Amino acid sequence: MRSTWIPKIMSLLIAFSLWVYVMNELNPPLDAAFSVTMQTENLNSSLMVLDLPEVASIKVRAPRVALNNFKLADVHVYVDLKGLTEGRYSLPVKVRAPQTLNVLDVQPNTVVVQVQSKN
Repeated sequence: MRSTWIPKIMSLLIAFSLWVYVMNELNPPLDAAFSVTMQTENLNSSLMVLDLPEVASIKVRAPRVALNNFKLADVHVYVDLKGLTEGRYSLPVKVRAPQTLNVLDVQPNTVVVQVQSKN
């Protein structure tokens, strides 16, 4: 009795290879750059932030379909101020984006801000 497993496995491998080829040709990964409004998170309500840049530039890579369907409002560029008191701080800029987007770069990647009392 001749085994039928080998042709079946070969068929699956060929089908998978063809699928990978088609997906990369019809939906290739693309790079794109955007300007996004910089925001703050976790700021104590009695404090305010000075010297925060208005926008950050981000560079992302994603499949063409993902870039065509995503909304810029889904990308959140922010500085986390949790636990900070009055003073001057150099903080990393963080990005929260859909999983379909691979964030390649954010500029500035750090910011120097002044945190002070609202009074």
